[in-house]
Amino acid sequence: MTRMLPRLALALLALALPGCSYSGGDIGDPILRKVSWFSFLDGEDLRRSCAAGAPDRYRLAYNADYQQQVRVYELVGDSLSQLALDEPNLAISLDLADPLGSLKNRQTVVRLGPEQRAALLNSFERSGMFQPPPVGLELPSDRFYWTAAACHRGRFYFNAWLYPERWQEFDRVLIEFDRTGVPFNPPQRQPKLAYNTDDPKLAFNLRVGPDGLFGLPR
Repeated sequence: MTRMLPRLALALLALALPGCSYSGGDIGDPILRKVSWFSFLDGEDLRRSCAAGAPDRYRLAYNADYQQQVRVYELVGDSLSQLALDEPNLAISLDLADPLGSLKNRQTVVRLGPEQRAALLNSFERSGMFQPPPVGLELPSDRFYWTAAACHRGRFYFNAWLYPERWQEFDRVLIEFDRTGVPFNPPQRQPKLAYNTDDPKLAFNLRVGPDGLFGLPR
């Protein structure tokens, strides 16, 4: 019974704070991720701060069947921050024998040289990141997709790529710079594992709107 109390407390916290806006912080923290993941993907914080003269910021997230792997890359200046999460770090849990177990993830920051940064930005351009998004595209959590939110030259952009219907391989450039030590989970047509029905919050379906994810609170 004692071991169940932290799990229950975290579950109640997640239910009490659905759809919270992301305003910064370590998205690798399972509690923060649980309550603000959709806002983080949507780039709500970037949208609010993006204006003429604002620094360029680029956020890319790779959903490799949410219960298998999630990766996040953020480029600010010449700093490329990287986060890789594998199951079971994607679920909220807390074990008294290992209280920090669910907080473990692979994070690092890589400094890019001018040519490396230019190559990455060119890959963003080629991918169509700054073109109109595919409005109406559905992003099931058991599929493989990329999302991108960016403040680029004072303007906010959002885009998404779903495998295999709409797919760009700009991720190859990102993989070259990846230093998380977590092998990249390549896209597949069907998920490997069935969903854990005990936690329906791990199964979700997002939809692309004209400037972000459709239906999220602003």
